Amino acid sequence: MIHRVEASLTPRDVSWKGNLGKGWDVFNVFRVNGNSFLFSLKSSNGNVQIHEVESNGKLGSKVYQNDWSSGWTTVESYEIAGNTFLFLLKESTGDVHIHKMNNNGTIGSKVSDLNWSSGWTTAKLFIVGGKSYLFLLK
Repeated sequence: MIHRVEASLTPRDVSWKGNLGKGWDVFNVFRVNGNSFLFSLKSSNGNVQIHEVESNGKLGSKVYQNDWSSGWTTVESYEIAGNTFLFLLKESTGDVHIHKMNNNGTIGSKVSDLNWSSGWTTAKLFIVGGKSYLFLLK
């Protein structure tokens, strides 16, 4: 369900109410080229879908679908120099993939493939003073 909210996070009208199906447990909303998209992942089997989010808050058409390996537990998006990137992490192995997103909301080229130590439960990307930072928690 998607609600329009105000600064206090008080829910107003429902923009979208639907059913993605069972098992979807990792989500991220990102923007590319002025458009919003919802990334959805089933960590249990690696199913991935990306839907456009319309300007009225409704879930729009599916722009991407693929089957990845299972175990991805964290997804974050961030923007650097006008480009949007998707950060993916597997808590159990420490595998990290970073993809540049295409202008149509689909997954673009992999720009980084890293292997960190396992056990990272939280990753949050944020900007302060025009500089990008990554918060990690084990």
